[in-house]
Amino acid sequence: MTKTRATIAGLVLLGAASRLVRLTALPPFLDESWYISWSWKLTSGMSLVRPWLAGKGLPILVNALVLPWARGHDLAASRAVTVAFSLVTLAALFTLARRLYDERTAVVAALFYVACPFTLFHDRLFLADAVLSTFVALALVASLDLAREGRVRDGALSGLALTLGVLSKASGVLLLFVPAAAWLAFARPLRRSWGALATAYAVALLLLALPLWVFLRGTDAVRVSFEGGAASPLDRAGRNLPLVAELEPA
Repeated sequence: MTKTRATIAGLVLLGAASRLVRLTALPPFLDESWYISWSWKLTSGMSLVRPWLAGKGLPILVNALVLPWARGHDLAASRAVTVAFSLVTLAALFTLARRLYDERTAVVAALFYVACPFTLFHDRLFLADAVLSTFVALALVASLDLAREGRVRDGALSGLALTLGVLSKASGVLLLFVPAAAWLAFARPLRRSWGALATAYAVALLLLALPLWVFLRGTDAVRVSFEGGAASPLDRAGRNLPLVAELEPA
């Protein structure tokens, strides 16, 4: 166990070094500027509902707790928040790979995460995607445990992690299938872990019911779709599919 902890610590230090060096080399993207502005407004009393209606929540709230200590280095501090979450993702990825395979495989998986250009780029920006990834990775670990061990505690942790993922970015609701997928893949017999799976969804649905109701009722695009002001998905598909045939090969 001591060796494993030392390995995780070394990987986390490597991940931090790769992501913190020249953290502000890129200028702020438009979405980052919006997020930082919302974070400052939260410190002045703005409701979190406003950014949540745009599908963003937890990263902006966490950043609002950090910015008053940033001493004018708003972009660096905000991006450092994302880096901190990414290091949790790295540790969760190592843990997941170690439980599925072995420690050597876990090290390789973690090194791929550190070196992957896609994760390296997004982990250095103050956006919600990296934070969503963190909680999905934690949900995967907890879901694997609930499937294999059948413990209610693991189901509750899985549901909580998915909840925090959705509250980070509303589109994370599409990943609520994770506990069920883990249960189907790893629980043997299935009935042994049924209670833990039910706990995962009970926790997630209970905690997300109100936030999702607020989001669905308050977001313009969603509200127009439900009220019939926009074309149905079938209507849009009927209009767009013929256009595909008109595309010329590159």
